[in-house]
Amino acid sequence: MATITQHILIAIFSVIAVCYCNSQSDNPGSASSSCAKLQISPDTLSSIEYGNFLIEIYEHANNRETTTTPSEKKYFYSPIAILDHKSAVSLYNNVTKQPEMRFHIEMWNDVQKLRLIPLEKVILSSNIPTADYSLSPVWTNYDRSKTLRLSLSCYDQKVCDGLANEMRSNPKQFDHFKLLYSLSSQKSQTKQTTISIDSITSGQLVTTLLQKFGEEKEVFLTANDEKKMLMETATNIRMDTFDDSEVVTPDTETQIFNILKDLLVTSRTTIKEQSDKMWNSVFWDEENYRPDKTTQMLNEIINKLDEETQKKLADMFQKVEGQSEVIEKSPGLDEEHSINEKWELSKNHSDGKNSSLLENKERIQHNHSNSWVDVDRISSQISEKIENDSDSSRREEVLKEHVVKLLQESRNHVQWDGEKFVPKPMQLGIVNLHQFRDSQSFQDRNVRVRYTNAELSAPLKFVEHAELTVVDEWNNLKDELKDTRELLKTAVMNLTKMSTELSNVKSDFTNTKIDLANKLEGTRQELVKTKIELEKTMSDFSKTVDDLSGKLNEMKIIAGNSSSSELKDSAKLQGDRQKSAEENLKKHRKDLQKWIGYAEEKSAPAHFYVQRNSDFKKTDTPIPFNLALVNEGNAMDISSGIFTAPRPGIYFFSFTTMLVFPRSSPRVYLYVKLYVNEFSTTTGAVNAAKTVAHEFRLLAFHSSRKLEKGDKVFVTIDCRPDAAYLVDSVLHFTHFTGFMLEEEIVA
Repeated sequence: MATITQHILIAIFSVIAVCYCNSQSDNPGSASSSCAKLQISPDTLSSIEYGNFLIEIYEHANNRETTTTPSEKKYFYSPIAILDHKSAVSLYNNVTKQPEMRFHIEMWNDVQKLRLIPLEKVILSSNIPTADYSLSPVWTNYDRSKTLRLSLSCYDQKVCDGLANEMRSNPKQFDHFKLLYSLSSQKSQTKQTTISIDSITSGQLVTTLLQKFGEEKEVFLTANDEKKMLMETATNIRMDTFDDSEVVTPDTETQIFNILKDLLVTSRTTIKEQSDKMWNSVFWDEENYRPDKTTQMLNEIINKLDEETQKKLADMFQKVEGQSEVIEKSPGLDEEHSINEKWELSKNHSDGKNSSLLENKERIQHNHSNSWVDVDRISSQISEKIENDSDSSRREEVLKEHVVKLLQESRNHVQWDGEKFVPKPMQLGIVNLHQFRDSQSFQDRNVRVRYTNAELSAPLKFVEHAELTVVDEWNNLKDELKDTRELLKTAVMNLTKMSTELSNVKSDFTNTKIDLANKLEGTRQELVKTKIELEKTMSDFSKTVDDLSGKLNEMKIIAGNSSSSELKDSAKLQGDRQKSAEENLKKHRKDLQKWIGYAEEKSAPAHFYVQRNSDFKKTDTPIPFNLALVNEGNAMDISSGIFTAPRPGIYFFSFTTMLVFPRSSPRVYLYVKLYVNEFSTTTGAVNAAKTVAHEFRLLAFHSSRKLEKGDKVFVTIDCRPDAAYLVDSVLHFTHFTGFMLEEEIVA
């Protein structure tokens, strides 16, 4: 698998897991190390590459014992946590009465031959304090499922909306998230923490209040801002007190929260009138949209509108007011429930309980959205009305954007009383800023808090390409593995078939070689026999010459007694006999020259065997070759692929090659032809139907041809569609061989 994943376009970062097996607390011995109980070594033994991951490996403590055999050794790994950023969604949880962002974590735990560390619980953590949202303090049971469903709470729905959008589009911004694991049931421990003036004033919101309100003794906060300030301060205290491996219990979160609430929020009050002087001491994140100011702007705007538009604008706010009353009367939890109770109920709610309550909430929110479908059109009408008082076309566009935001920011804090817009009654918490400035009068509070320990920590990993989900990554990997497996299966089948065909060709070639060897041996024996007969003829001829010489000498002796005419007749007779013997010998030698092999010396050989080592796709072109294993007589030019006959005679040729179909096709074919000069003499063809991509086929043919000296012989691809070509490599699938069977010797 590690080699296959080199083709994968999606890479995921490596995972680093950290064990915390040496816990420290105020009551030592109360919670023994889970790692020690499980006998897992706290130190990382090694890491291995598995696909696109780097996995940390731990070993069993007994592995180091001398009595432990290799087969008894045990190794463990932690699961890989991958953020499924596409699952991020923002919603309002009517059980906890809080906006939430929910998302999934994919737990990858499919490693063969290794054991998963036996994790029991998991919790989401962060090493960065936040002012806009909080993480659940409740441990979640881990049942080795592939998906963990997690959430965080926001102090404003707009914050959760923005977080969900950011997680879907740019998940790496959340690299400060990590998962903490517990290996056994948790037993809480205690330690002491201190609430000091520094831990309070180091918070972002408290710092902003001190800077913005100068020497003001008191400042008024909305319920959301009050909760935000308290949770931010509690988070700072928690991060100053506890290590990364220590998880504060939900009761401790509530305890610190309530202490800070009693310490920082002195009392509460309600603002009902627009002209109330307290508005100047109310903290608002965007001061221009504070309810008293938006009320004044809306009243100025509505007085400039026609009667129909005035009615529509007023109706929008009246519908919001009516739906808010329905939401407040819906069954649910009041604000006095503890954080622990809210988180537990939230978990039950996400598992399917209180479904009717959720459906009612969604229906109310749907109607709430429908009542504001005309906000753009009304904003445009307001902009057009204001444009009549201005010559700037640019100002209309800016004003429309301002009007839309004004209406959106006002709808939850402003109401229509039948005649004009007024602020909704708003309960505010009073914070004494004077005690923040007087560090001498502030007394530190020592608090004993409870916590639990995590034994393992792992950061969240991210998919490299944001357009893909984690499920997409796994499915793409599975599809590629499946395609590769099918391709290899097809290749093995084709190679097996090719091997069988090549074995058959080898067997045929061996048989042909044996037949030729037998024929050559027969020819050799005939030539030996002819040589013996020739030597006998030469011996007889020499004897005849000796006889003639003896008779000639006798004739010379008799010549003195014979007449000249008789002498001439006798000489003529002997001359005729000698001439006849020479003609017979000459004729006998001419007949012997027609046999291959030996006449007076051995005939020159002509034999070649050449191969290719790369693919070839050109048509109507002699196929060249790269390697000549045999080239007796140098009649084959491998660079051009052309064999030139050195002598007239009968020649044998054999051609074998491998074809590949690079893609699937309903029908595909390819022709290979043997040419003598410009004329095709032999054709090899492959016709196939319903081919599979990368399917291989064998093509082979043999031919015997009578050639004249200088004839050119070569092989070409005569007809080839784009769907097939000759395939070759260093394994040499293409072979071309030829040799002379019988030479025609001209006298």
